[in-house]
Amino acid sequence: MTFNPAVPTGLVKLNQDYLNIQNNFSASNTVFGVDHLPFSNATAQKGYHKSIHMVPTSTIAGNPPNNFPPTAPTTTASYGQYWSAQVNDGYNGDELALWMSGAARKAYITRNFNYSQPDTMTANGIGSLVGGLVVQWGVKASPGGSGSVTFPTPFSTSLFNVQITVSRTGTGGGAGVTVIDSGATFDKTKFSYICSTTNNVNLYWVAFGT
Repeated sequence: MTFNPAVPTGLVKLNQDYLNIQNNFSASNTVFGVDHLPFSNATAQKGYHKSIHMVPTSTIAGNPPNNFPPTAPTTTASYGQYWSAQVNDGYNGDELALWMSGAARKAYITRNFNYSQPDTMTANGIGSLVGGLVVQWGVKASPGGSGSVTFPTPFSTSLFNVQITVSRTGTGGGAGVTVIDSGATFDKTKFSYICSTTNNVNLYWVAFGT
């Protein structure tokens, strides 16, 4: 069933053209029903969105090899735009969700990895902040006096910052100090640390990068 914009023509009598007009109404209802409750829906929510399918503004095939940063839509002053583009951001080739302000200020809303989900989130995970900054966190049991932590997902471009906290047991030996050993390893895949006491239980860490 296809919508025909030439119907009605005004030159064909309605008693002859009504089937074509009905076809157009039916086709319009079908098309609008994609991502929406259709016109024919009998509830008060008819016309509401069910989901949003967005055609990518640009693709990897159209702008190889990565389409990163992606080609943005034309800005409209005083209006924001929620849009999507296919890119390879160093994690995967997939579609990103982005935001563009009326003054052409762009923000990345998603990155192309599997986010840790609230219903299954654990002490180790990965996510991102609006703007594209990637955040990973985790815990290493019994870290000892020194060692390293390998990120579950290597950062695609850079590791900017790691924050660490060590829990301890008992009352002797002082609280101790734990520092990043940047002279050993501090890169996209792992970081090294040194503890001034081995009287510890767990090393908790959070890392920021892209």
